[in-house]
Amino acid sequence: MAKSPTPSHAPAAEDLPRKLLLQPDRFEQALYQVADQAYRKRKQVTIAAVVVAVLVVALWGWWEYSKQQRIEQADLYFAARQPFSNASLGEQERLRQGIVGLEHFLKEVPDVALSVLALLELGASHARLQNWEAALPTWQRVLSHPQSAPAQHNTARLARAIALGELQRWDEAEQQLAALSDPKLDGLRTKLRSQLALRQGDKAKAAELLRKLAAASANSPFKNDAEVQLLRLGL
Repeated sequence: MAKSPTPSHAPAAEDLPRKLLLQPDRFEQALYQVADQAYRKRKQVTIAAVVVAVLVVALWGWWEYSKQQRIEQADLYFAARQPFSNASLGEQERLRQGIVGLEHFLKEVPDVALSVLALLELGASHARLQNWEAALPTWQRVLSHPQSAPAQHNTARLARAIALGELQRWDEAEQQLAALSDPKLDGLRTKLRSQLALRQGDKAKAAELLRKLAAASANSPFKNDAEVQLLRLGL
């Protein structure tokens, strides 16, 4: 039986190449792998998984934004998140100072496109501190932000679904997954719904969803894993 990934193997957002982010199919697979880790080793990996999912979009967006002429705002954002890479600080202190920096940035420029990326990262930082109650409304602000894009909506909903699952707010987690707007995320949604069902002890519902994934085309990133899970469940 293959071992589940450990936290030390969770990829850092900075390690994900820009080429991957710009290819929707590979990006979907990356999101799937992130979310899958969150449920396989959720006590250790969930926080890192949420962080990777939102930072992938945030860093990609910052990269694209920096190509435009609003260099001053991009520099402010970069300065706000400097504590995250300060090796002289402990992890929790880096997060706390990073949260302060991002909140200051959001007060200075609340309505620009770059503030959406700051909100995604701010929510991820709260998640890393296991402060789900602070992360949830932060990601909700992404959904209501006038400059947010559909891809950012989907990332925020994915992060909120994982957080709500951690809080055992099952119906709300399902609602977030149902609201994912990109058909390319249908497989990921089904995968996460199966894991929510398993955590609630609904083996029949989980099996139904896993069979749907197992029946997918051979190049689906979900097919093989669904087949393995069905075998583990004796189905």
